[in-house]
Amino acid sequence: MRVKDLKAGDLLSPKPGYNFLVYSGYYASHGSGRDCVLECSSRPVRIGSRSLGGSFIIYLGMVPKKDTGFNSYEARREVFIVNTGEKMRVMPDSWRNMEKADACR
Repeated sequence: MRVKDLKAGDLLSPKPGYNFLVYSGYYASHGSGRDCVLECSSRPVRIGSRSLGGSFIIYLGMVPKKDTGFNSYEARREVFIVNTGEKMRVMPDSWRNMEKADACR
Protein backbone atom coordinates (compact mmCIF):
# COMPACT_ATOMS: atom_id res chain seq x y z
CA MET A 1 0.00 0.00 0.00
CA ARG A 2 1.29 3.45 -0.91
CA VAL A 3 0.05 6.44 1.08
CA LYS A 4 -0.30 8.56 -2.05
CA ASP A 5 -2.79 5.99 -3.44
CA LEU A 6 -5.16 6.23 -0.44
CA LYS A 7 -8.53 7.89 -0.88
CA ALA A 8 -10.65 9.55 1.80
CA GLY A 9 -12.83 6.88 3.38
CA ASP A 10 -10.39 3.97 2.97
CA LEU A 11 -10.50 1.59 5.95
CA LEU A 12 -7.08 0.69 7.37
CA SER A 13 -5.82 -1.72 10.02
CA PRO A 14 -2.40 -2.61 11.43
CA LYS A 15 -0.44 -5.38 9.75
CA PRO A 16 -0.13 -8.61 11.78
CA GLY A 17 2.20 -8.06 14.75
CA TYR A 18 1.54 -4.30 14.92
CA ASN A 19 -0.79 -2.16 17.04
CA PHE A 20 -2.05 1.39 16.98
CA LEU A 21 -0.67 3.59 19.76
CA VAL A 22 -1.79 7.10 20.60
CA TYR A 23 1.40 8.96 21.42
CA SER A 24 1.87 12.33 23.04
CA GLY A 25 5.16 14.10 23.47
CA TYR A 26 7.49 16.64 21.87
CA TYR A 27 6.83 15.46 18.31
CA ALA A 28 3.08 15.46 18.86
CA SER A 29 2.78 18.89 20.43
CA HIS A 30 5.36 20.78 18.37
CA GLY A 31 5.60 18.86 15.10
CA SER A 32 1.91 18.61 14.33
CA GLY A 33 0.39 21.29 16.56
CA ARG A 34 -1.74 18.71 18.38
CA ASP A 35 -1.55 16.98 21.72
CA CYS A 36 -1.50 13.46 20.25
CA VAL A 37 -0.54 11.61 17.10
CA LEU A 38 -1.22 8.04 16.00
CA GLU A 39 1.62 5.57 15.65
CA CYS A 40 1.47 2.03 14.26
CA SER A 41 4.23 0.05 15.90
CA SER A 42 5.28 -3.40 17.09
CA ARG A 43 6.73 -1.85 20.26
CA PRO A 44 4.88 -2.31 23.56
CA VAL A 45 2.92 0.51 25.17
CA ARG A 46 5.29 2.96 26.83
CA ILE A 47 5.01 6.00 29.05
CA GLY A 48 3.05 8.74 27.29
CA SER A 49 1.14 6.38 24.99
CA ARG A 50 -2.01 4.28 25.07
CA SER A 51 -2.80 1.25 22.96
CA LEU A 52 -5.77 0.98 20.61
CA GLY A 53 -4.91 -2.63 19.80
CA GLY A 54 -5.93 -3.83 16.36
CA SER A 55 -8.75 -1.37 15.85
CA PHE A 56 -9.65 0.19 12.51
CA ILE A 57 -9.01 3.70 11.26
CA ILE A 58 -10.53 5.60 8.35
CA TYR A 59 -8.21 7.68 6.19
CA LEU A 60 -9.44 11.29 5.92
CA GLY A 61 -6.69 12.82 3.77
CA MET A 62 -4.24 15.69 3.87
CA VAL A 63 -4.74 18.61 6.22
CA PRO A 64 -3.39 22.15 5.76
CA LYS A 65 -0.05 23.13 7.25
CA LYS A 66 -0.11 24.98 10.54
CA ASP A 67 2.20 27.84 11.35
CA THR A 68 3.60 26.57 14.64
CA GLY A 69 6.66 28.80 14.71
CA PHE A 70 8.90 25.73 14.80
CA ASN A 71 11.14 24.63 11.96
CA SER A 72 10.25 20.95 12.10
CA TYR A 73 8.47 18.27 10.09
CA GLU A 74 4.71 18.25 10.44
CA ALA A 75 2.47 15.18 10.18
CA ARG A 76 -0.17 16.20 7.63
CA ARG A 77 -2.27 13.11 6.97
CA GLU A 78 -5.29 12.67 9.20
CA VAL A 79 -7.39 9.64 10.16
CA PHE A 80 -10.54 8.93 12.14
CA ILE A 81 -10.19 6.26 14.85
CA VAL A 82 -13.36 4.18 14.69
CA ASN A 83 -13.53 2.79 18.24
CA THR A 84 -12.76 6.09 20.03
CA GLY A 85 -14.33 8.64 17.69
CA GLU A 86 -11.13 10.76 17.54
CA LYS A 87 -9.52 12.53 14.58
CA MET A 88 -5.74 12.42 14.71
CA ARG A 89 -2.67 12.91 12.56
CA VAL A 90 -0.40 9.94 11.81
CA MET A 91 3.34 9.71 12.39
CA PRO A 92 4.92 9.46 8.92
CA ASP A 93 6.95 6.30 9.62
CA SER A 94 3.81 4.39 10.67
CA TRP A 95 2.23 4.06 7.23
CA ARG A 96 4.43 1.10 6.27
CA ASN A 97 2.93 -0.89 9.18
CA MET A 98 -0.68 -0.52 7.98
CA GLU A 99 -2.75 -2.18 5.28
CA LYS A 100 -6.13 -1.70 3.69
CA ALA A 101 -8.71 -3.59 5.70
CA ASP A 102 -11.52 -5.84 4.57
CA ALA A 103 -14.72 -4.26 5.90
CA CYS A 104 -16.20 -7.72 6.53
CA ARG A 105 -13.68 -9.03 9.04
